[in-house]
Amino acid sequence: MFTFVLQENKTDIEIVITRILLAVAGIATLLYGGTYYLMNILAAIILLAISYFVKMISIRFKINRLVVLIIAAIIIFIGTYSFIFSGILLCYAFLLKFLQKKPEVIINNDNVVIKKVFGDAVFVWSQFNNIILKDGLLTLDFVDNKLLQLIVAEDETEIDEKLFNSFCREQLVSA
Repeated sequence: MFTFVLQENKTDIEIVITRILLAVAGIATLLYGGTYYLMNILAAIILLAISYFVKMISIRFKINRLVVLIIAAIIIFIGTYSFIFSGILLCYAFLLKFLQKKPEVIINNDNVVIKKVFGDAVFVWSQFNNIILKDGLLTLDFVDNKLLQLIVAEDETEIDEKLFNSFCREQLVSA
């Protein structure tokens, strides 16, 4: 059995949504803040700064976005004394954490499984003309002229190309 972890090619939609939520949280802190105006303004400035620099914070300092959103939820609670705004941020943070899984391709003797966020695609060997791994690129050539090329995350996947390609040739011949 061979398991490939794929490189994520998705857009940074989570970053955009996180930025929007943090900016809205900063504005909500200004509008719905308590009687401590200086603390409200400071909390709003911190939240707006985090919303602008969230991508840099998560990449450069290796801080997970879940941690950033938990800190932002604490800041918005301090600024507004409301569980509603911080609860919305925490719900989004935990949904982001649980729905985010790495895409994988599992190839075994029976079938080829492409694992995605919302379900798995299972293919039998007879549906393929060829499957080959070359220089970190996994190519799945289907019988119906569909071609799927996937970039393998080489730092997370250690597979011998020659062994894998010979395994695939044997499976395709027997199918």
